[in-house]
Amino acid sequence: MIRYSGLLAAVAVGALVPMVLAAQESEAASCPREPPRAVTEKGVVREVTGDPPCRLVFRRTGVRLTAAPDGSRPDPGPTVVKDGRGRYYSANADGWPSTISVWSADGAYLSSFGSRGEGPGEFRGWDLSLFVGRADSLHVHDAADWTVFSPAQEFVRRAPSRWMGSVGPLRLQETIALLYDGRVIASNTHRSTGDAYFRMVNPSDGTLEYTFGTAEQGTGASGDYGHDRAIAYNARRAGFWAAPSIEGASGYVLEHWSIEPQRPDIVQSLRRRQPWFTWRGNPITSSRIGELHITADGLLYVVVLRPSEEYAEAMERYEGVMQEGGGWTPEIQEEIDTLDQTLVDFVVEVIDTESATLLASAAYSAGDVMRGNPVLPQGLFRDGLTGYVYGVGEDGLPYVDIVEGVLERE
Repeated sequence: MIRYSGLLAAVAVGALVPMVLAAQESEAASCPREPPRAVTEKGVVREVTGDPPCRLVFRRTGVRLTAAPDGSRPDPGPTVVKDGRGRYYSANADGWPSTISVWSADGAYLSSFGSRGEGPGEFRGWDLSLFVGRADSLHVHDAADWTVFSPAQEFVRRAPSRWMGSVGPLRLQETIALLYDGRVIASNTHRSTGDAYFRMVNPSDGTLEYTFGTAEQGTGASGDYGHDRAIAYNARRAGFWAAPSIEGASGYVLEHWSIEPQRPDIVQSLRRRQPWFTWRGNPITSSRIGELHITADGLLYVVVLRPSEEYAEAMERYEGVMQEGGGWTPEIQEEIDTLDQTLVDFVVEVIDTESATLLASAAYSAGDVMRGNPVLPQGLFRDGLTGYVYGVGEDGLPYVDIVEGVLERE
């Protein structure tokens, strides 16, 4: 498989490039929703129906996390979460390794903590993944440990994180769900779990409780490219949602899993018929769901990466060059960067899980996304469609804009 630093590699770990968010005003009516459909049989597959009547628009809220021009405090990083008190935590800012910053609900810088090291409250890994738990505890995964802090940023405990996995084709935040009871569901590659897609982990001591979910139970198949599947969890919606596996996906099928102790199973599935969502034998050239998010009122936000047939053919040619012993050149990299921007789309869809209807769907070229038109949030916060966009201003200073997604009638 070709390895390169183009857009596809960046998106696969959630690192959308800096974007500029334009203010948007609209008088559009709210988006209509169909009545809920009852699910009477466990494991039933429901077809997602209807032409999307709405569009999803992300608007600036006016809250911005900004860097200090004199460098006297950490910059806002491209990893951001929000707790129940409205505070924001950011991490992974360039030049500030192993540092977490705290920001107020209105975007004011409050404090920072963390450093690289072996002691309590220090981190052994470079990249930090952040999760907000029950009672606003902050959980941090650094590829070596799982560390928990109190709402006052005081060190609580630390345990090995090896069963949570490491960053793979999807970013860690998209393949880990922190349950409100403190346990962790991980869906990223971990070969020691065999054919199972999911692992239930006790982060208090880092032990594996059990594995569950195989290809025979749902979509996809295990193989050389791992099991990585985007997942989404919300405590108000029993269980969690899972996207198809990257390899062998049998279409765009989203599964709703229960989390009953020792007996998890698929409660229902939603099938979205898209003929272009196919496995081409390579994760770089195949369609895949890079982000899955569930809101408190049952809306599924789905971001699909869709390489075109022309893109797949071009990448096969480049891979053939490498297999024949050809060298990788700056010219080839430049050509791939151009292909990334012109022959790859982001398809963003919103599905109402209560009625199995498609509310919004739009495709955007990767080039348009890179130029900030339209803007897609780099991440969404738990429960709703509020999220954030990381960017770098004309002054060279990074910032984070807090944005809110609104469904409007077309």
